[in-house]
Amino acid sequence: MKITFYLVRHGETLFNHLGRMQGSCDSPLTERGIAQAYETADQLKDIWFDRIYSSPSERAWNTADIIAKDREVQPVLLSGLHEMSFGRLDGARHTTHEEEIRRCQESLDYSSAGGESPAMMEARIRNTLRTIIDESEDGDRILLVGHGMYQICTMK
Repeated sequence: MKITFYLVRHGETLFNHLGRMQGSCDSPLTERGIAQAYETADQLKDIWFDRIYSSPSERAWNTADIIAKDREVQPVLLSGLHEMSFGRLDGARHTTHEEEIRRCQESLDYSSAGGESPAMMEARIRNTLRTIIDESEDGDRILLVGHGMYQICTMK
């Protein structure tokens, strides 16, 4: 069976702009982030998607909603697509907790801060992808709207 996945990261958020850690916590898209979502929608306009799945975070959901506008398929929220949890570092400024943030970022492991390790996140994402594959048919094109740590953690 052949399924084609397209992965889109959400647009810029307020926390991105303010230099805050943003894992499982959420912040809204900025004006630039909204514009990025519309640009992405335009770049994908000629691609048919059989299904669109989104992380439940507001930033991903809003991005998915913009991309899905004027399409026959609407986004479906999947909790397993949420961003990596940074534990107590979620929402922290990069300038505070500098040493702890640096250690976690170097290893991509936030379990010492009460968050997820790469293995935990990879298992969650793989289980979610298995569910999507089980619901799909040969030749389907699937859009996933989510977060940047998916790629980083699964390629390490």
